[in-house]
Amino acid sequence: MKPFFKTCLAGSLLAVSQTSFAVGPYVGLSLGVMDVDGADSNPLNGGLVLGYDFSAEAFTFGLEAEFTTSLKDGEVVKNVDFELDSQALYLTGKLDINPQFYAKGRLGILREEIDSESDTGLSVGAGLGFRINNMISLEGEFTLIEEDVNFFSISARYRFY
Repeated sequence: MKPFFKTCLAGSLLAVSQTSFAVGPYVGLSLGVMDVDGADSNPLNGGLVLGYDFSAEAFTFGLEAEFTTSLKDGEVVKNVDFELDSQALYLTGKLDINPQFYAKGRLGILREEIDSESDTGLSVGAGLGFRINNMISLEGEFTLIEEDVNFFSISARYRFY
C-alpha cells in the first residue's frame, strides 16, 4: 500500500505544479447609481472594494468586501432627500472569456442604510471585466441590493499579485 500512496502523492504534486495559480489581494474604487423604485432621483454612490482571489487556469473564485456611500443624495419627493449606504461581503466567481475579458458573478450578505433605517439581506450581482494589463482591470456590474434597489456601477481594480 505504501508504494501506491507514494505514487498517488507524487502524481498529485506533479499535477498541482503544472497548474497556473494566481492568488492574492486587490483593491478597487467604484462609482454608480443606486436605482431605487419610486424615487424621483437616484443617489450616486462611490465605493471601496477589497478582495482576495484564488484561481486555477480560467476560473477564479474569491472573497470581496464592498463599502458604498452616497456622493449625491437621491430624492423621494420634491425637497425630501435620502442617502443610501451599503456594506457587503461576497463570494465571487470569474470566468475568462479570453485573455482580456471575463464574466463575473457574486453572491453575499449586504447591509444597507437609508438615512437612519437599516436592513440586512442576500445580494447577488453579475458583470463583465476588462484587463488593461496584469494588474489593472475595469468592471461594469449590476447588483441586486434588494427587491426595489439595484446598483449599476463601474469600477477600477488594482491587483497586488
